[in-house]
Amino acid sequence: MKIWKRFRGIWETPKYISQKVARGTILNFSEKIVTKSVLFVRTIILARILFPGDFGLFSMATIALAASGSILQTGFNQALVYEKSSSRRILDTAWTFNVLRGFLISLVVFFIAAPLAGNFFNNPGIILFVRALAILALLDGLENIGVLLFDKELQYNKKFWFNTISTTLRVVVVILAALILRNAWALVIGAIAGRVFFLVLSYIIHPYRPRLTIDWFVVRRLFKYGKWIFVSGVITFLVSRGDAAVIGRLLDPSSLGFYHLALGLGLMPAVEIVKTLSGLLFPLYSKIRGDYARMKNVFIRVSRVVFLIILPASLGLIAIGKDAVGLIYGPKWLPMVPILYVVVIYGLIKAFELISKPLFMGIGKPKIPTIITIIQVIVIFSFLVPLINMYGAVGAAMAITLGMLVSQVIFLFRLKKEINLGFKSILGSIYLPLISSTGMFLAIFALKKFISISNLGLLIGYMIFGVVVYSFFVIILDKIFGHQIKRSYLWIKENL
Repeated sequence: MKIWKRFRGIWETPKYISQKVARGTILNFSEKIVTKSVLFVRTIILARILFPGDFGLFSMATIALAASGSILQTGFNQALVYEKSSSRRILDTAWTFNVLRGFLISLVVFFIAAPLAGNFFNNPGIILFVRALAILALLDGLENIGVLLFDKELQYNKKFWFNTISTTLRVVVVILAALILRNAWALVIGAIAGRVFFLVLSYIIHPYRPRLTIDWFVVRRLFKYGKWIFVSGVITFLVSRGDAAVIGRLLDPSSLGFYHLALGLGLMPAVEIVKTLSGLLFPLYSKIRGDYARMKNVFIRVSRVVFLIILPASLGLIAIGKDAVGLIYGPKWLPMVPILYVVVIYGLIKAFELISKPLFMGIGKPKIPTIITIIQVIVIFSFLVPLINMYGAVGAAMAITLGMLVSQVIFLFRLKKEINLGFKSILGSIYLPLISSTGMFLAIFALKKFISISNLGLLIGYMIFGVVVYSFFVIILDKIFGHQIKRSYLWIKENL
């Protein structure tokens, strides 16, 4: 009965902030697990039905849409969450500008971005795809701005249902469309249907009803904060989509399709897990800023637990990656395996970025991550074209990995300066998971010499075997080295 009451209590909106944060943490993590699982199943099914070129064409179209959106970014939604007040005047003004921005982006995408994308990618066929996706910007602008208050007021229970229901409905539509059409248009239809579901549910799940209003005083106040979001949006586009744009320009849609799916699978073990924790670290570092010894202690403990999870998941994916791709996605996707190996390394390095950035944000120095990201962009685009010309899509993965590596080296130097956290301390926090993961990797590699992974049953068996071997190494080594991992876990459980 107590367990049932606790489970039921998670879905209720608590009165106190401490309860909201605690329950929000659980619900936020649960939402990520559910939505990512649903999307992963979608990818598997679509990969079986469609071809790499279909994914590549759709990726090209979304690049054009994302580029237009980043250039015309206002940052009003983020500014609204940051604002202490949530008056109707502020909400309605922000919503009105979202509608106008969505309408403007739709026009730009339809009449300008679409033909430019066709010329850039040397593929006139994607013009229709881009023009069809132009409606996404308009639908996004019309979404009920009241749903932003879920984050502002820590109502993660409502946000959970909003995101999971919308995502599930979108997945159902895109799978049905793929079964009927069996081409890239299924992905376009799925994207549009998903945005329609988000729009409709936003008005069902939140009672707020926005009205067309413009208060220029509010506009100036929101823009004062949002202008930095614009700069960040452009940089983020270059980091997250610039590599795909260059692949689409220099190679073919199939190569971009392989790259697209390799990124999705390769980043799953590290990045998607750490993203949830990353959102909780910013307020924690803000609370203890100035206490550098404590901040250093927090960073080490968090790093130890994070890499305890992501290192075995990432190395395990490398160990069985080829078998997993062939059995889950199908033999036609095997060319993505070399890309996948590089992307997994990229994901591990990026995980360090996700636990480093909140620290600098928390101590009031957001300029540092921004400058480091700009350096990362410069490094990526310095090597992107030459490496793609030499190694194809694998070269693109190498370029983004090199850019991420350089940026994290700079982060290390800044951590040393800010909280006296050196490379030796970082290594000390991850050496136990690293040794255990290496032992697991070698055990899987040795077993594959005798038993090949020929079906899904054996694939699952290998995954279980890897978990058992890794757990054995972790338990033994943690006892030998004074229960470092256990103490870090208990600390995070009590404080986060």
